[in-house]
Amino acid sequence: MTLRVLIAGGGLGGLTLAHALRSAGLQPAVFERSPAHLDPSTSYRIHIDANGSRALHQCLPPALWREFEARSAAAPLGIAFATERLKQLAFIPDPASNSDPAAHSHPISRSGLRQLLCTGLEDVVSFETRVTGFQPHADGVELCFADGTSARGDVLVGADGSASPIRKQLLPAARVCDTGVGGVAGKVYLDERMRQRIGERLLRQMTMVLPVRGFGMFLAPFLRQDAASALDLPEHLFWVVLGRSAAFGLDSDAHRASGTGLQRLALRTAERWHPLLRMLIAAADVSTVVGVPLHSAEPVAAWPTTRVTLLGDAIHTMTPLQGLGGNTALQDAAVLARHLALADRGQTDVLSAIGAYEAEMRLYAFDAVRRSLQVSESVATTNVLGRIGFRTVLELVNAVPALGKVMFQRPARQADDFGRVDW
Repeated sequence: MTLRVLIAGGGLGGLTLAHALRSAGLQPAVFERSPAHLDPSTSYRIHIDANGSRALHQCLPPALWREFEARSAAAPLGIAFATERLKQLAFIPDPASNSDPAAHSHPISRSGLRQLLCTGLEDVVSFETRVTGFQPHADGVELCFADGTSARGDVLVGADGSASPIRKQLLPAARVCDTGVGGVAGKVYLDERMRQRIGERLLRQMTMVLPVRGFGMFLAPFLRQDAASALDLPEHLFWVVLGRSAAFGLDSDAHRASGTGLQRLALRTAERWHPLLRMLIAAADVSTVVGVPLHSAEPVAAWPTTRVTLLGDAIHTMTPLQGLGGNTALQDAAVLARHLALADRGQTDVLSAIGAYEAEMRLYAFDAVRRSLQVSESVATTNVLGRIGFRTVLELVNAVPALGKVMFQRPARQADDFGRVDW
């Protein structure tokens, strides 16, 4: 048996799945609605964490993995927490694994990673192909396109994002909701003068700013690993100001608002913050300033297994405040490829393989959705006592580093949860 697997969506998860399936001897076919080449200047960083790195290491050919490592930006030393006056509350070092070479964080641009993942799949990916739905058959599935054509396969994977037509047909009751939290993000491009104004500390670490009430600000550098390495984006410092959309003045059309107007909203929010934070907001290239309302999927109970399944944002959209969205999609790709390879070798049947993937995915993915939503609520909280309490805990951790290991080096550690933004 050689399974033909149709993949609706050529994002990070879908392309990673295609590599893993091809390496296992299956026949992937990817159908992506976007063009082959996207403008890298509009791209933002994605923080590939240890789980995402392991998944990529499992799925990619060795040469492509090495290229991924080479194209990644320098990994931050860790995550610092600070007040709005930039008084440091605590610093948590990056928990990189010394025993697993693949378990290291890799900041990289989304567009750069997408372009990299297209390498070697030129005969597999069809670009500018809009999927409209599917038709199930007794021995497989037919994927339908907007131009009236279709494709037949043994399995269909919906990896087509939060607005997935595949999910809407397969699970019409599954919902993606507005969390009421929104953000304004921007990039400050770095020349020598700007580096000096910012200072080395903010350029070596990620920083989470926690005012007493209602808002937060996250900062992360995007720098070359060394003088010889190359990036597909100019070196910059990324920032995002987060809070309740209503308090911000953001609405559901925030992603369409002008960069200048959004920049003014962020500056108004930071009016009483440290001058350096206000400078960073004002210094952002206005063409990079975007508004983002945050959305989250509602948990979905187990559904009847068919030859159609879902991956990434198509089933578990989550807020970007832990950086888990893209990493979970990569994990999906590795898990699904493993199960489908077993079916292709005759060690299980196709429906059992898909059912095993879905059962495993629902556990880790909706836990990630829950934690991401929890962090979104925490960043935008108006509970002054709760915020003061958390800041006090962070100061205690700073004074007693051993306490930080006990509190934050756990699977659901709150500090690490705060330290990832998937934009």
